Amino acid sequence: MPNIFISYSSLDNAPAERFKQWLDERGFEQIFLDFGRYHGIPPGEGWERRRYSELNNAAAVVLLLSRRWFDSKRLFAESTHARALG
Repeated sequence: MPNIFISYSSLDNAPAERFKQWLDERGFEQIFLDFGRYHGIPPGEGWERRRYSELNNAAAVVLLLSRRWFDSKRLFAESTHARALG
């Protein structure tokens, strides 16, 4: 199964977690959610470097769009990076 990167506002953790669970239930195994228990970013790790590494390795990027997502310059940068990667 492909690597899936979920881009979302950290203020929308609950919907992001529900979406990840929905993907899990459909058999997707390699899902990056930065606060995820098994595939998230552990405390002390360079979060920005890790996010871009995961983004670079993703076969698909899902944007969980909300007003908070649109208010984030960092998330906009992630989306343009993903688009540049194709």
